[in-house]
Formats: sequence, structure tokens, C-alpha cells
Amino acid sequence: MLEGKSSQAPQGIIIFWDEDVGVDWLPNYLVSSRLKFGESEQKGPIGPSFQTLYVQGPYLQDDRLWDYPFRCIYLQNPTIGICVHFQDKANNWVCERFGKIEESESLAEVERSIAQEFDLPLVGVLQEEQEAGEKGVEPTGAELPHPTIEGADPISKIKDLIGDGQEALALQLVRSLNDPEIYEALLSDCCEISDYDEDEGWI
Repeated sequence: MLEGKSSQAPQGIIIFWDEDVGVDWLPNYLVSSRLKFGESEQKGPIGPSFQTLYVQGPYLQDDRLWDYPFRCIYLQNPTIGICVHFQDKANNWVCERFGKIEESESLAEVERSIAQEFDLPLVGVLQEEQEAGEKGVEPTGAELPHPTIEGADPISKIKDLIGDGQEALALQLVRSLNDPEIYEALLSDCCEISDYDEDEGWI
């Protein structure tokens, strides 16, 4: 793996992430295990809790990411998360995640930085920019406010996403907010309360 800034836009971006113990062990592990992710690989940005690889010719199997090397890594290192952005055979950008990946503003900032550096329509980053553009607000990295009940009315946003058929994105938003009021509001739409019930109602 070569070091330094890539002059060519990558066809695959791998972000190894571990906010618990870091990933300083990763380079030696990849050398000793001889795992390969594509035709060529180059080191990308690194930080206290993450390391990235830029890949040319990512290995695919039946137009899907060849997941064997990623499963090897997270099965032996259960605290790591791996986020992989790659181009499929139709040159569409796709994202797959392995291991312990949780919603993180720091991880999102890494993805935004890479997308801006190479002008890439990365999944998730593009969605975020489109939503910000609709509101007339430019995303500003770490300064981007986290949605709250008082500010962005996430209940309405979640219902809109579900109505638009974007259930996965709605679920991510619910999990990231982790607010009992949101659960209560969403469940109220699918509950029926009976007045005649000794247990004070039923669903």
C-alpha cells in the first residue's frame, strides 16, 4: 500500500472505525493477513479512531462487494466498524457497512471530507447535502446541528421518509435520536386503545 495523497479519484473508499480502542494495529494486521480489497490500494486520511484506504478496481462478486476480507477483519476484531463506499459495474456509488458501525458525526465528517476532495456522490453524503439544500442551508461539517425535537421536528421528517419509501433512512434517524417521545409518537399511529379493558388498554 502506498502512502500519500491520491491524484486519481478512487473507485472504492474503505473507512475502518473504532472509537473504543482505535485502529493503530490495522496496517500490521493487513500485511500479516495478506488481505486485499481491490487491484490496488493507497492509504487515505487517518485519525485517532479511523484509517482509510483508497481502492482502484474494488473486488466485486455478482456486482456486489466481495465481503470476505471485511468479514475476516470484524470477526477477529469485534469492536471495529467498516464503512465501504464503492462503484458497482454501472458506475453507481453504493455503500455497505460491516461490524460495529454506529451513527457518528465524526465518521460523517470523514465521509464529507473525502466526498468533497474528489467530488464524489457518496451515498448518505449526497442525501445530506440534498436535504440541506432544500432547507437553504449549506452543510458545515462539525457545525451541522444534530436534529432535535424542538428544532427540526424529526417526527414529521421520519413520517415523511416512511411515506417516501425510505424506511432504512427513517430507521437510522430514529436510532440516532433515541428519544422516547419519538417512539411514543410513532407508535401512537399504529395503536388502538380500548376504554373497556382492565389492563388500561390494548394494542
